[in-house]
Amino acid sequence: MSIFESYVIVSTRVLEGNEVPTLAYKEAPEAEDDSGWTILSGNETDKELDDQDSFLIEEMSKVLQLHPSLKSVVSSNEQEAYYVFENKQWSKVDQ
Repeated sequence: MSIFESYVIVSTRVLEGNEVPTLAYKEAPEAEDDSGWTILSGNETDKELDDQDSFLIEEMSKVLQLHPSLKSVVSSNEQEAYYVFENKQWSKVDQ
């Protein structure tokens, strides 16, 4: 399955609130159509991070249409990764 056909967990601030994503991290996928990626604006409150209603499961292709800069991040084949968006570019962060 292509990464573009998979699903991503995305903050409602990014998907519905028109905020720019600044954090992207990947964990081991839980299903075949799960990309493993979570996309955040970086402005979520602790309350929002703990509230599952603050996140949506969306097709990766839709998220990439809204935020094409993520394509370079999610196209990597890494099993786990953490990226931040600073100075108009995505950078991998060592954990």
